[in-house]
Amino acid sequence: MDHLPVEILHMICANLRREDVLSFRLLATLYAGIGAQYMLPAVSIAFLPESFARLKAISEHPVISQHVRTLVYELGRLPEITDFKDYKRRTQVRTYNSDDISWPPPAETDERAQRAYNREMKKIVGRPILKSSKILKKGWDDYLQLHNDVAGLQDTDAEIEVLESAIARFPRLSMIRVQSRYQYDETGVVPINAPYNKCFVLPEEPDIDSGSCGVKPLEKLLLCATAAGIDLQNLWAGPISCKFFVEDLGSAAPTVGCRRHLRELRMEVGCIDYDCPEFVRTLQLRDRVQSLSNGGVRNFLTASPDLQFIELLFERLSRTDTFQGLNLESVFGIHTWGHLERLDLRGIRTSESCLVDFFQRHAETLKCLTMEDFCLADSTSSWESIFEQIPEILDLESADLRGKFDTVGSNRLICMDLEGPAGLLLGDMVSHWVLVYGMGRCHSERIPRLERRKALTRLLNGGI
Repeated sequence: MDHLPVEILHMICANLRREDVLSFRLLATLYAGIGAQYMLPAVSIAFLPESFARLKAISEHPVISQHVRTLVYELGRLPEITDFKDYKRRTQVRTYNSDDISWPPPAETDERAQRAYNREMKKIVGRPILKSSKILKKGWDDYLQLHNDVAGLQDTDAEIEVLESAIARFPRLSMIRVQSRYQYDETGVVPINAPYNKCFVLPEEPDIDSGSCGVKPLEKLLLCATAAGIDLQNLWAGPISCKFFVEDLGSAAPTVGCRRHLRELRMEVGCIDYDCPEFVRTLQLRDRVQSLSNGGVRNFLTASPDLQFIELLFERLSRTDTFQGLNLESVFGIHTWGHLERLDLRGIRTSESCLVDFFQRHAETLKCLTMEDFCLADSTSSWESIFEQIPEILDLESADLRGKFDTVGSNRLICMDLEGPAGLLLGDMVSHWVLVYGMGRCHSERIPRLERRKALTRLLNGGI
């Protein structure tokens, strides 16, 4: 192993668990330097004193702080519980937690490991739910202490100082994520559970538009990154309230510094409050989408001219509502991103000329396209015409059309879910369901290996 190339050692470290990386670093000085890069590449924080204390400790470490590349801000929050009776009603105290369960389970081919796993699961799941008053009382005391600590953190804004100091000490920081605690993926970062497990409560997911969902965390992180002179490459945010663009336009300029060289921007934007009645939500959605048309989204995007991947998912009530989406021109204007390779949009209202013009401006670079829940603003235009033009304008490697495609002033609705390895309309196979509703007709057909544009056009027209 001493004679292995450095590249092979990096590949080994990239596939080790964190505990194994620690052991790997003890083998030799060379291994210690390589393993340091894989000890803690991503750090997760939540609005908890314990979490910010951990972030501070990581940032002050002379080795680990030099290799942090991703900062994840978790939007889970401590639930509001009124009294002990309410706490007892909402709490189930078990003698184990989810960390006791091994995941993923062993492969079915390994019979011995499978039997051991089944025995472990039987022991864990079979443990009783405890309602001991002593345990519950201690959990209630821990909850009150944690609740007071969080309230004190809100009153003092002490987390800003920690964030500024920590980000300034992460020289390789290139990615910021503001997300739900249930959106963790293969990055290796795990949700923050310890403070919640201690008081036997589950964190609540923030309402996508509870007033400021994700707005303040994202704003603080971007301001701190700009102050520290960090050049971000990736920014993920969602679910985040549309108020980030509507009410915080003044904060866009101070955060331009860290966003100037973004390569990847992924945002899920919410516009409604689910606690309101349905008719109120519909009015909220229309009013707030209208307010988004003031250029806030466009100004935010155009500040990053080097974007290669843009994902903007705007909310709609359901697949059957008549919401027409955010205007495409309000999102992109006439700006051209010279390196844009991948585009993913949802909840957009556009005209045929505007959409075609956007494709033409990015015809040389755009290779991957995803469109979901679009609406044509001109009743004289048709989606069939646009679908015919897509392969003539773009040389796509992959494409995906999902959801609802409707037209203003028309009673015809197209719902689809199509994708293909060589691209929609371009590939030799269209393998998903297409549903066409309109004029009282409902047609569905499974299409294997049909002639590309003619087959799709015939299907969209309701033919077989």
